Parts: sequence; C-alpha cells; structure tokens
Amino acid sequence: MTVGLLSFSTQAFPFNAGKSQTNLNFLQGGGEFPFLNFMKIAQSWQWNDGSTTRPFTPDLFDSDFYPTTIVQGGVKVGGITIPSQTEYAGNWVVSWSGNGTLTLGAGTPVTNAVTAAISAGGTSYKLTIGTHTFIVNQEVALSTFASPWTSLNGNSYLITAVDATSITIATGLSLGAYVSGGTAANTLTTSLAGSGSTGRCVFAPTNVTQSVGITAIGSPRVTNLKLYNINDEATLNAGGVFGAKFKQRLQQAKFGAIRFLNWQNGNAGCATTWDTGNRPLTYYQYQSGQTRSDFYCGTTTNSGADYSVAAPTNWTTSGGGTLPADKSTVHVVWGATSPTTSAVTNTGNNVNWTAHGLQAGNQVIFTDSTGTNTGITVSQNAWPFTNLYYVHTVVSANQFTVSLTNGGSDVTITALNCTCRSMPTLNIGSTSAVTVLGPTCSPPSVSGGNYFVGGSQNSLTTLIYDAAIGAWINQGLISAPGLLQNGVPVSLMIQLCKEVGAHPWFISPPYACTPMTDYHTQLATLCKTTGQSWMVPRFEPPNELWNTAGGFNQTKYAQAVATAYGWGLDSDNWYGRAASTIGQAINAVYGGTPSSQTKYQMMIGFQTVTCGTPASVPVARIQSTKYVLQSPQSGYTASAASGWATHVTCNNYIIPSWWGRNQENVTAFAYYVTNSGNPTAQAANAAAYEATINDGFACTFTNGSPGTVNAVGNGLAAGQIVSFVTNGTFPTGLTISNYWVNTVIDADHFTLSSTDPNNGGATPVNISGSATGTTYCIPNGVQTILAMYTYAQNIAALGAANGVNKISWYEGCYSPDYSSNNVACSITAGTNTTNCVFTSPWTNVQSIRNPTQQQNATNSGLAVGMYIKLSGLPATNGWSAFNGQTVQITAVSGTSITTNLDASAATGALSAASATGTLYTDAGAATSMATALNALRAAGKNAPNLQTHTTTMYNDLTSISGASFPSNYIIGGANNDWSVLDPNIFVTPDPPQWSAIVAFNA
Repeated sequence: MTVGLLSFSTQAFPFNAGKSQTNLNFLQGGGEFPFLNFMKIAQSWQWNDGSTTRPFTPDLFDSDFYPTTIVQGGVKVGGITIPSQTEYAGNWVVSWSGNGTLTLGAGTPVTNAVTAAISAGGTSYKLTIGTHTFIVNQEVALSTFASPWTSLNGNSYLITAVDATSITIATGLSLGAYVSGGTAANTLTTSLAGSGSTGRCVFAPTNVTQSVGITAIGSPRVTNLKLYNINDEATLNAGGVFGAKFKQRLQQAKFGAIRFLNWQNGNAGCATTWDTGNRPLTYYQYQSGQTRSDFYCGTTTNSGADYSVAAPTNWTTSGGGTLPADKSTVHVVWGATSPTTSAVTNTGNNVNWTAHGLQAGNQVIFTDSTGTNTGITVSQNAWPFTNLYYVHTVVSANQFTVSLTNGGSDVTITALNCTCRSMPTLNIGSTSAVTVLGPTCSPPSVSGGNYFVGGSQNSLTTLIYDAAIGAWINQGLISAPGLLQNGVPVSLMIQLCKEVGAHPWFISPPYACTPMTDYHTQLATLCKTTGQSWMVPRFEPPNELWNTAGGFNQTKYAQAVATAYGWGLDSDNWYGRAASTIGQAINAVYGGTPSSQTKYQMMIGFQTVTCGTPASVPVARIQSTKYVLQSPQSGYTASAASGWATHVTCNNYIIPSWWGRNQENVTAFAYYVTNSGNPTAQAANAAAYEATINDGFACTFTNGSPGTVNAVGNGLAAGQIVSFVTNGTFPTGLTISNYWVNTVIDADHFTLSSTDPNNGGATPVNISGSATGTTYCIPNGVQTILAMYTYAQNIAALGAANGVNKISWYEGCYSPDYSSNNVACSITAGTNTTNCVFTSPWTNVQSIRNPTQQQNATNSGLAVGMYIKLSGLPATNGWSAFNGQTVQITAVSGTSITTNLDASAATGALSAASATGTLYTDAGAATSMATALNALRAAGKNAPNLQTHTTTMYNDLTSISGASFPSNYIIGGANNDWSVLDPNIFVTPDPPQWSAIVAFNA
C-alpha cells in the first residue's frame, strides 16, 4: 500500500476488540519512541555556529526543509532522545541521500582494523576487516595503511561487495601487494552519490540525547536524513514506520481507540485547511512546525508599529483586494522590533512614554488604570477594542499626542495614569493595514512574550487572517519562532491504527471551524477511503474549549469570534456551532442517520468538573442555542449539534483527595525526607496517599437550621473541607461549592459552614426541602472515583435528554498534577525566646486548590523536621533581622510551631504580623517542598492499589447506559502525572495502571 510518498509493507490487523481509549504523548522526549526514524521526532533546526540572529527562512531550504545552501556553518538539531543501551542495545545509524558532511553530537563512528587485503580484479580490492556492519554502496573512509597503500589514507571509497568479514572497494588505483596496517571507518562525509553511494554512518552512542547536523552539501545535496537503531534497519528500509516496542506496547494493551491530540498539535496548532493541516511525509521532522516557501512574504519595513511586506506566491484577497482572504496564512520576517507597552502619565495633552518608538498614525490602546484618567477611555485589554486611539503628533522620543481618528485632532487629556499598549498593524501587498493580535487574540504583550522582534532567529512568525475578527493572529513568540504547527501527517495516524487494530480519534483545528473549510471533509474522506472496513473514526471539535491555560489558544479564539457574532465571550455557543457544522461535514461524507449509523462517531465534549449536578451541564454545547438563530454558512444548516452527534464525552481524571491539601504536604515530607532510604515506609506513604483517590461516600440530609449531613462512619473532623455532587438535585441551601465541616455531632452526622470556621468564624448552612437522586460527599473536594462517576452520569443524562444516547471519555486516569510552586505558611505571631514558637494559622500548598489557605488548626500542613525560610517579618522589636534565615521546625501543636530560631535578640514578641515561611526540605533551602510533593505524586503511580482503583473506575463508568471506552491520557513519559509508563515504554515491571488497562481490554 502507498500513502503519500512512503510505501508501507507492514501488516494491517483486524480490530483488536479493545474496550478503552488512549492518547499519545508529544513526539520528542515523550518516552514513547513512536518512529523507527528518530529524525521524525526532532525539534527545529538550529544554526551550527550558534547564531540566534538569523531566522530560518524558506528561501534557504527545500520543501522538506533540507538546506539548499550552507550559511552560519550549516544546521543541526539536538535534544533527540533515544533509548539507553540497557533499554535497547545496539549501534545506531545516521543515513542520508546525496553528497555532503554531517555531524554527530553524542556518538563515535565505528571502525574496523584491516588485517589482510587482496586484489578483487582491476582496481578493486577486498579488505579483510572482521565482523562488521558495512553495506554495499556505503562509502568507507580509509587510513593508517603502510606503503605501498598510503595513497588510500584520508580518502573515501565506494563499497561494491561485502561478506561477513570483508568489504570490496573500488579505488581507481593500481596498488602493489598489501603489507600491513589500515583502518576502515564509517564516515559522516559522502562525495560519491553520483556513483550510487548511500550516506551511512554506523556509530556507538555515548549519550541518550543525540544531535545531528549538516555542515556541507554537494551535488546532489543532502536529503532524506534518518537516525535509527541498526536493529531496525531492515524494517525501516522495507517501508516500516513505527517503533517495534511502541507497537508492542499498543498491542499488549489492546487500546481500542487512539486519540491523536498531541500528534495533531491540537492545542497550539494553526491549521486552517487540509492543505495547511498536513505537511509532506518526507518533511525532515514532525515534532516542530513547518515552513513553506509559498507562504513566505519576506522581511517587513515599518513606520513605528505599522508594518508592510510583499505578498507571497500563495495569496488571495477579499473586499475588492483591500483585505486578505479569510484564513490566509503567511510567514513574515519582522524587520524591526515592535514598540511594546509602558506605564504612562501625561503632561497636558502629551502622553509620556520614554523611548516609545511610535510614529504618526500608529494605533494604541489604554488599559490597566492605576489612578485618575480624564479625557482618555481606559478599558479592557482584549478584542474588540472600544478604546482605540491613533498617534497624532510625535512630540519627541518620549512624548506623543493621540487622536480618535487617524489624522484627527489631539485628544484633550487632563489626567492619565494607566498602561499604553501599541497595536501593530500589517499591510501585505496592496491590501490595507490590518491589526495584529497575539495567539490568544489579545493585544501583543510583554508578559505574554508575543510582541514580535527584529534581528532574531525568532523574527520569523506565521500569521493567520480571521475575517470575523478582522485581524491577523500572530503565532510567534519572542522566545520561539512561529511556524506552521500541523503535527504528524494524518495518513500516518490512520496507518498506525491499522497496524495495531484501533479506531482513530481526531481533534478539529479551531481555525478550520468558523467558517468551515475543507479540512473535515478531506479528513473524513481519507478515513473512509484508506481505513479498514472495521475502523470507526472518532471526530471531536477543538480540545477542551473552556481551558484558558497557557498553550490552549483555542478558547480565547472562540471567545473572540463569538464576540464578533454578538454573543459575548460565549465559547460554549461557539462550540455548539462548530460541533453542528463539523457533524454535518462528516455526515456528508459517510451518510446515514447520525444517531443510528455505525461508520463513525461524532463527539461533543464537556468540562467534567462543572457537571456536579445535572442542571450544571452547559446545554449550549449540544443545543447550539445561539447558532440555530444565525444564518448558516452556505452548504450547512443552522441546526443543533445534538442532531449530528453520536456521543457526549468528558474526561475521567481521578485525583487523590489529599492533592494540594495540608495532608499531602505532611505525607510528602515523610516520603521524601523522614523515610528516605526506607522503601517499606515510603511505599506505605505512597499507598496512603493513593488510597484517597477512592474517598467519598453517599449521604442524606436532615432539614434544619443548621441542617445535618447524614453519613455512617464518615471519619470527618471539624474544619475539614468537603464538597458534594449529585445525579439528582440538592436540597435547598446546598450548591456545588466548597464547604467546611462545622460541627461533628457524632460519627455519623455533621453540620456545614459556608465559610472557614477557623478563619473569621462559621456561617452555618441551613437545609430545607428534599434531595433527589444520589448525593455523594467528597472530602477535600476533588475528582475522586465517586465524583468522576457522578459527573459522567450527569453528562450522559444531558446527552440522552437531547437524543445523544452514548458517552465516551477523551482523557483520564491518575492525575495529581505536578507543580513547581512553593509551599508557604502564614506567620502571625512569635515568641522572642531561644527556641522561637511561631503562630501559623494556615498553609498554602502550591496554590493548587480553592481555598488555597488551609487551616493548621484542623490538619496541620507543617511537620517536625521541615525548614521554613522567613520573609515579611516587620521591623517592630527587631524582627526584620530574621528575614532570609532558614529555620527548622522542632515541634508542632495545632497552629503553634516550635523552631530552632534563637529570637532572644528581639526586644519583644511578634504580634499581628503578616509574615511568611516558605517551606524547604533542607537547611540550605536548596530543595523546596515542591520537589517532595512531586516525588510523592509520582510514587502514587506505583501504589499497588492503583490497579484496583483504575479497574473500579473503568467498570463504574462503563456501567452507565450507552457508555464505552474509558480513557487514559498518555502512554509514556517522565516528569508528569499522566503517563502510565514512567519514564518510558521500556519500564519494568508493568505499573499498576498499565496492568489494569491490559486486564480490562483482555
């Protein structure tokens, strides 16, 4: 079978009958080693001479981004992670086509000593070298021959024949009888490609992190670069693509579906059409972005923040030639750094901004008021801009005036105390100037790192024009070039699923949805025409279109487009529109009634933790509430997403209830410090931590003022945080919120407070009316197994109420997210004694949970042996002298902590303070408690009971009517909570979650 330009000889299998779904990690450093050719998981080129001032412009490269000319000493790519020799033994090979010179960063080319040589006829000679790995048509570098063969030294020759212990070379020379000496070496230089040579160098790796570079090119030039273990050479040359261990792990687990979020670069991708969403199979790597010559505009000129550049060859316009066509994609090199932002004041009508760099006609906005502002409108730092001004007169390098229209009169300013932000524009070809936004559709910002820079490797960025917003969306950052992020070619994702018997699950690029482009039609067509007959592809609108964390650009984009539609920041309704139109496009390819056909699945996603009651599930995502009132795009109908969907979907992440709480901090210290070197005690710490993943219990209520929560043997203590979830309705007085246990009546009954009883007093919760369904109390308020089951029930119920009767899960499993944030405790009082006793009312464990301040009076987050670094102590009575000191806790009793600080030099006690102690594991404050916490979270992955709990969760979820395919997020990787095989796919023995998944799918 041929897919694109690669021929696959590997076998396609029937459906593996698996019942769960998985996601794959990012390619580089993910620990999954998915490709035989490790160049495909490489990052972007860097200049060999270390230059950071020259961008990687496509005029220097071919369509697969191999250099067509050598500048800056050539190119290299580093950080390619390979398995260790313990994990996968054998020499490695770098191979290529063409003439040129390569470099290796962590390997030694293999050499063989020549022990004998005879003529092989004419000017060819057979060299005896012992066991070797040379092949026919490889070039071999010769050296150290004695006379009369010294003319071979320092030259390379073509190998024309091989056997187990010898190679035959064509020298073009008539040599005398061999005497002695000689070394045959693998070489990184080729010059005989015109004679049929193959670039190939076998080397012994000296590190698990490899780098490969190209420093010289001849004719033909170097292309088709590969990096692989020599044991995989035959498979790779026969057309194989995927790593043997990678496939073996997928086949062992029998995942029935594979979601390609990270292979598609689903969160930060910028594909708009099928053309921009697929790079060539022959492209030098799949991990980083693509750069295309037909999108390249060249280098901009500018007047302050207004930039201009020539149009690329792949270019269309709209609006009679005044605007780019919707979703136009370009690469631009910024010739000068943009003016950025500054805090500003006024002198009369003049805006004071030191070295502003602006010119007349440039756009600016005023945001973030810090005082009185009169004459200037200060408003939101987000699109659309209701406070857009134009630079009218540049008074000096440090002052300018503004007008409401370009070229209008000066605005009269009587007070100005805020931030001024330049709003760059870009004019391509003969179109008009268009505002440039950052990747989150907000003004470029210094803190976001997305103002563009000149004279840098990162000056090259990719921009997408969005007609609804009326702006260019710039994909670059000051710290990284903005390339065309489109991930692994889709044909390879389908091929992988064929080879392991799994259904593919695809994520929609957000820029391909409003309006719809050809992306989904072409994707569905490829699946239908090249997939196996048993294959049921899944299609999902953009991932987690509620998440606004860094790297999740799709939600902000949806909010901007929804605003342009007049919907406000309504990403749920944007999603409802996208889900409807994507479903229509997929159905147009496959046909059939969406709800009953079995050829494909169309997903509608929900944010799990917002669905603690049936009434809290956002209906706009499935009912397309505002879209059905719109005039639809041509070829589509303004109909609800529910009519085109087959499944609802959510995540099934489960988290120990101690995560981000005081109990976790104390247990982490015991695991990392107290029990260091005691694996039995550490295993007990990890098991106790992991066990809280199963926290929670069913409860009922007794009406009253305050009301009573009834739960047999609940084990809760006064002041503990709890929350509730239900598959029905709460009684009056209870909502989805955090509560505190106010009064423990007895072992089976307690009352609630809506405020922290240890911090400002209790507010008793009155309960009346009747609850329906089943309510669960979740200690510490987090996604335990019971909570997850209830969330899923509620989402499934909403789906069924709208005619979508099936549910699957897109990501999930063990997930106490790692964090690098510090742990801190409050200090409000202290004794001026030789062993100072501080009063510490609360501990903040990495600001993970809400509320972040957890009371030490109930479950102290502090423990004997911890170190605290003091800050914020006042000058009163001389306490500020102790700021910066690191002291050890020697005793803990509620909010009182005794330390080894000799505070007798203070002239009086510390009182009414607002000081802080940052927690460390050592006296030198070198290791923060974040390290200990992450170590405990990682250890929880290997707690034996996690296998049982994973099985319990999977069984609970699939007991819901219409449910199938619970999920885990990623298979392999290190330094994160999600990977099941940690640190990589070679880990032994199989971890508990993996064993549970294998058994579930058996």
